[in-house]
Amino acid sequence: MNKLKIAIVDDEPFARKKIANFLRDVHDIDIAAEYENGREALQNLPDVQPDVVFLDIQMPELYGFEV
Repeated sequence: MNKLKIAIVDDEPFARKKIANFLRDVHDIDIAAEYENGREALQNLPDVQPDVVFLDIQMPELYGFEV
């Protein structure tokens, strides 16, 4: 069975860590990438091709809705 590829995008390191720690306990999930802002995510998500993106809505530079 293939693992579900996850990307986490949040400007708060604590929030990224909490989400990642929670998801690491779930089998069949691979945290493929973590980004601290929307621009970084937009530049790199096409290469990662995650199945699911946990995306903060309120971030500097680009809001989650803009991403």
